[in-house]
Amino acid sequence: MTRRVFFLGLIAYGLLTGLFYRIINLIDRVGWTYAAVYVFSISVIVWVAVYIGLELIIEADDDESVGELDEAVGITGLLLCSIPYAPLAWLGLTILTGWLVISTVPQTTLHRGALILLATTFPMLWSRVIFKFLSGPILLVDAWIVAKLLGTSNEGTHIAFVDKSGFLEVFPACSSWANISLVLLTWMVISQYHTSLPPNGPQMGEHERGCRRKKAHPQAGGRVRMGPKWQILLSPTSWGRYRLVALIPS
Repeated sequence: MTRRVFFLGLIAYGLLTGLFYRIINLIDRVGWTYAAVYVFSISVIVWVAVYIGLELIIEADDDESVGELDEAVGITGLLLCSIPYAPLAWLGLTILTGWLVISTVPQTTLHRGALILLATTFPMLWSRVIFKFLSGPILLVDAWIVAKLLGTSNEGTHIAFVDKSGFLEVFPACSSWANISLVLLTWMVISQYHTSLPPNGPQMGEHERGCRRKKAHPQAGGRVRMGPKWQILLSPTSWGRYRLVALIPS
């Protein structure tokens, strides 16, 4: 069994249990109707990130066999994900995806998929854990930023109205911390979900009519002819990939 298949099964199981326990807990508190209306209190950004992360892992081209450390990490993650408690399932996912991130080659499809799923654990688990222990300082910072933007003052988590007629209090549910975690997840998804060129430049098949690659020194970039009229000028980056510089007539 390859590492891709091994960890794909474990991660899919962890996501299933983590999301399931969270959804069931919400249904017990508010009922099916309200839970469905609020998308089970799980952001659409998280659902999209889960889909894209799994898609990248499924499409990864990895034939490396499972090692002893992989088995140890897999068993640990499986045990945590099997406990009927959502936070422990997300902790197990953190271990599984984190190990994939540090044990795979950067910028590969498998690495990028694991990185997106690792980032998904932040709004689902770690932002809540951090807020639980640091809610006081976080709410103070929120109140201070809002007061500065409005040109008024704050006393702790109370923000004075501009006309000094009263105060507005920042409650935990109003904190920007949850939105920051979703912004970071969105950035991770956008930055990782793209089709990159191979390290040695673009590979053009012979069956692609009208397209041929002009050989060039690796440090000098190169041009790719796109049909009879246009060429793409490529320039190498410092991390071994190529970026598009210009589209020029042939």
